[in-house]
Amino acid sequence: MRATRTSIFLTAFLAVVLGCAALAFAAAPSNDTRPNAQRIQLGQTVNGTTTDATADDDDASGCGPSDTPSVWYRLDATTSGRAIVQLQAAGDLDVVVDVYQRVRSQFNQITCDESDKRGRASTEFTLKKGQSYLIRVSEKEQSVSGNFTLLVGLGQPAARPPGRPLPSGGASGTVQRVFEPSNAWSTRMSEGVTYRVNLSPASCMRLSIYGPGTTSFGEDPRRVLACGGYTLFTPGPHESGVYTLLVEPESSRRTPQRYRLQVHRAGVDDTAPGVFVRNHTRLRGVLNANRIDVVDLYRFDVAQPSITDLVMKTGSNFDLVLVSAGGRRLSCACGEGGDANIHIRTMPGRYFVLIRAHRHAAGRYRLTRASKTITRTTLTPTPRVGSPGGNVNLVVGVTPASVGPVTVFVERFDPVSGWQFVRRFETHISGSSTSVSFHPPGVGRYRAQATFNGTRLAAGSRSSVERFRVEGPLEQ
Repeated sequence: MRATRTSIFLTAFLAVVLGCAALAFAAAPSNDTRPNAQRIQLGQTVNGTTTDATADDDDASGCGPSDTPSVWYRLDATTSGRAIVQLQAAGDLDVVVDVYQRVRSQFNQITCDESDKRGRASTEFTLKKGQSYLIRVSEKEQSVSGNFTLLVGLGQPAARPPGRPLPSGGASGTVQRVFEPSNAWSTRMSEGVTYRVNLSPASCMRLSIYGPGTTSFGEDPRRVLACGGYTLFTPGPHESGVYTLLVEPESSRRTPQRYRLQVHRAGVDDTAPGVFVRNHTRLRGVLNANRIDVVDLYRFDVAQPSITDLVMKTGSNFDLVLVSAGGRRLSCACGEGGDANIHIRTMPGRYFVLIRAHRHAAGRYRLTRASKTITRTTLTPTPRVGSPGGNVNLVVGVTPASVGPVTVFVERFDPVSGWQFVRRFETHISGSSTSVSFHPPGVGRYRAQATFNGTRLAAGSRSSVERFRVEGPLEQ
C-alpha cells in the first residue's frame, strides 16, 4: 500500500515537472508585444523568431494581418537620413514587415513590405533624429513559424538635381528600389536643337527629364519615359541650360537593375526631313538599341498614284513603319523580326519610312524602295461589227503614257464548247497607244483583252474584255 502511494506521488510530481518544462519551452519571445519591443540600433543585425509568438491584442493596423504571430522592434533615431530595412526569413517562413512612427503612446504606419519567394523583404523610410520607430514582423496567413535576421541601416540618399555630369559617350549605372533608389545625370542642351535620348535598361525603369533650374524632383518633369527607351527632345525658346535626367527603378523589383543612358544631337537620319530615298535605290544602315542609334528616318516622294514596295532585309528585330507627312501611320511591319515588306497604294505626296530597333536589338539592315506608277489599260476593237475577209484593228491605250510590252489575247465563241483561244499578239507601246491587226478566220463572235506587262517605273494593268463580231449575209 505504501509503495502504491509512493508511485502515485512520483507520477504526479513528474507530470507537474514536465508540464512546467513544457510551459517554459513554449514561452513566447520577449518582444512578443508592442510594449516589450526589442531595442535595436542602426547598422545592427539581430536574429529573431516568430516561433511561439502570439497575435497582437491591440489595433496594430498595417499591411500585415493582426491575427497571426508577430514580434516587435524599436529604433530610437540618433541621426537623420534614409533608413532601409532588410529582412531574410529562414526555411518556409513568410512574413510582412511594417514600420511605424511612435509618438508617445500612439503609432502611425509608415511603410511595409512582404517577403518574396526567397524570403527577402526590404523597404525604406525617412529617419528623423530624435524620433522613435517601431518595426513589426508578422507571419503571413497560413505561414509556418520560423527564424529570421533583421537589419536597419542608413541607405544611400535619393539623388538630387542637377546630378552628375553625363559623359559624352553616355554612362552605365545601377538602381535598386531600396538601396539605390535613383540616379541623376546632368547634360547641357541648347534651345532649338534636337537631341536623341536613350535609356536602355535591363528591365523596365523610369526616366524623367527636368529642365534648367530644377531644385527638387517634386517639380513636374518635361518628359517621362515610364519604361525607359528612346525619345527625341528639343528645348524650347529661352530654355538653353543644364537638364537633369532622373533614372528610377521599377518599384516591384527587389534586385539591382542595370541601365545605359546616352544623350546626343540628332543627325540627318534621326529626325525630319530624314534621308531622301530615290526610287529603286538600296540603302544600308546599322541600329543598336543598347546605344544611341535606335531609329533611322527616311523620306520619299510620289508624283503620281503608285504601288509602293518597301523591303527591309535584316537578321535583327527591327520594325519597318510607313508614315504620312502629317504623322499618320499608314502601314507597319512590326514585331515580326527579320525581313519585312510593305506593299501599299500611295497617292501623290511625301512619305516617311521609319526603321526602329526593338529593345536590346542590334544589327545591320538593307532598305529598298520601289514605287511604280499605277496605269490603266484600254482596248478598242475597230470595227466592232466586221465583214468576212476583213481585218479588225485592236487599239491598246495605256495611261499615263508609258513605254513597255503589251500582250493581246483573242478568243472566238463556239456555241457548243464556249470560248476558244485564237491568237496571241506581243507588241510594244511607246507613248499612249499602240495597235495590232487581227484577221478573223470566219464569221462569229469574238472577244479580246490587252495586258500592259509593266516596267521598272510603271505597274502592269489589264483592260476589260471587249467583244466584236464578224457577220455576213444570211444564206438559204
